Amino acid sequence: MTRDNGAILVCCGPGYNGGVGLVCARHLKLFGYRPTVFYPVKSNMASICDSLSRQCESLDLPFLSYFPSESHLIQDSYNLVVDALFGFRFKPPVKDTFASVIETLKKVEIPICSVDVPSGWGAESASPDGLQPELLISIAAPKRCAKLFQGKFHYLGGRFVPRTLEQKFDLKLPPYPGTDCVVELKTQKSTEDEKPDDTGE
Repeated sequence: MTRDNGAILVCCGPGYNGGVGLVCARHLKLFGYRPTVFYPVKSNMASICDSLSRQCESLDLPFLSYFPSESHLIQDSYNLVVDALFGFRFKPPVKDTFASVIETLKKVEIPICSVDVPSGWGAESASPDGLQPELLISIAAPKRCAKLFQGKFHYLGGRFVPRTLEQKFDLKLPPYPGTDCVVELKTQKSTEDEKPDDTGE
């Protein structure tokens, strides 16, 4: 984090990923950060996400009533954006309320952390019209589009996939160290950084 106040903007969509974003915001608050939630469209999982939303409100988390249209307003106010707008069920293109949100986020210069699938991408492939986050956190198992992720950091979270399911779908999940519930994965960028230079040093 580049600022002392730990300000983070958590953008939540209407589906499962939006619910994960609300949970993320709650945990960030409990860990001492200062999350602000943008949650413009109520979830199609209303009962669950209404409960999650109320939990955030009970912790006095602020909710944005509108999304800033200028990227510098986000950069001046937050250190990090959590992208929990769309998940693996999303099929491009982005429509309606979220199209302008995505366009604004594409211009910000602070780091973006995407949950499971960068918003604007499909689960199977990347999209030049979607976000290009610096950090990706895959849930349960990396989606196919993660192979095209160009950011610096990729983590896998969710140590709950049954062994039988892992074998059935040939997921080849990495081992989790110790009792950790997250594990860092290789990215194209980290692999390139590890390559020796032309001198062999």
